[in-house]
Amino acid sequence: MNNHRESRNELNSRNEHLAKTFLASGRYNPAFLAIFLAAIGIGFFVIYLLTVLGVFGQPAPQLIFIGILTSLLAAAQIPILSLARRNRGITAYMLGSIAVGVFAILLTFFWQGILPLAILLTIITPIAAVRAGLPGRYILLLAVILTAIIAGIYYVDRNTEFARLQNSTPAAIASFAFLIATGLLLITITVISGNKTLKHCKLSCSLRSSSS
Repeated sequence: MNNHRESRNELNSRNEHLAKTFLASGRYNPAFLAIFLAAIGIGFFVIYLLTVLGVFGQPAPQLIFIGILTSLLAAAQIPILSLARRNRGITAYMLGSIAVGVFAILLTFFWQGILPLAILLTIITPIAAVRAGLPGRYILLLAVILTAIIAGIYYVDRNTEFARLQNSTPAAIASFAFLIATGLLLITITVISGNKTLKHCKLSCSLRSSSS
């Protein structure tokens, strides 16, 4: 009975720790992340309008679908981040991995040549979960989910007959430039936030040591 209670307490403690790392690793502000992804989705719509106007070559309707997908991913972050705020870190990491994985599969469906980026997006959250201390019994489940998602990405990339966005088009080049710019912005904000979080943790530890 005591062992079961200790195991449950340990799981709760691990859940709380994972929730904090989930919120801290670039997700320190749920509203910001959702707005940031939504802004990327709007950016794709804007680039599409520019293609219609002839600024970036021929119209690329695939950008409409990519913009919708990005906006849906932004909406999906809200309930996932809500779980993390309730200290359900394991569930947040699992659902976060699935949400990004589905996004990567559908992104591959609409954009040809995006395979390396899609796989990179897919593995980021699972790697973060393992590094944050995901319990061993959940790592196997996460590995199965990751394998299924990567297999889905490869299958879609090899078997899609849909007229996908080509990397050689001006619209795709503009989209890449837009993604790189927004990505650098997010990295910069994340690093700044991480430094603030680290200073706050150090200050809290110092105050606890002083009070003890």
